[in-house]
Amino acid sequence: MSSKEPTPINTAAASASASTDSFVDAPESADAIETVEVDDKDTLKEEPLATPNHSLIQSNGSEENQPEESEKKTDVVTIFDVATEIENMLKEIDSKIDENDQLVQQKIEKINKTLDKIENKMRNNK
Repeated sequence: MSSKEPTPINTAAASASASTDSFVDAPESADAIETVEVDDKDTLKEEPLATPNHSLIQSNGSEENQPEESEKKTDVVTIFDVATEIENMLKEIDSKIDENDQLVQQKIEKINKTLDKIENKMRNNK
């Protein structure tokens, strides 16, 4: 092989009769592709989102595979749980806005009445 031709990928599991259809521009000294092991335990340390509704894992419906009631509840949070929590929060915010709007309207009406009284007094005093 000349130095301008691409080199085939060599792996530890490749046999002597491996196909040379796949080529990579890599140095010829590369004997194998290095792999990195991932520790699955680290990825499981993430805590689920804090939502009041926890999903229930459903089995495939067969009697023998159904877990007991205590095993059905899990800490898995689905997108639907998050959406429900957001929807409830938005409803609470909307109701607070409505309450505040009513208070503001009442104060505006009170101010308008006071202004009307002042205007009437000014007209009468002319």
